[in-house]
Parts: sequence; C-alpha cells; structure tokens
Amino acid sequence: MHLTILFGGMVGAGLGSMLLFSGLKTLADYLSQIVEHRVL
Repeated sequence: MHLTILFGGMVGAGLGSMLLFSGLKTLADYLSQIVEHRVL
C-alpha cells in the first residue's frame, strides 16, 4: 500500500484521490488492529 501511495504521487494522481486512499488505508489499519487485539 505504501508503494501505491508513493507511485501515485509520482505519476501525478490528484490530491483528492491521494487523501482518499490514505484515509482508507488508515481505516483498514485501525480495524485490523482492533480485530487483532480482540482475537489474540
């Protein structure tokens, strides 16, 4: 995911799409952290 953000910035993706993808990544990381702590 980090490489996708970096390559998107190099290719010239719009700021809105970069913020959207970063927000979705942050949400996915947060949810996986919650699930990991409840399961373990």
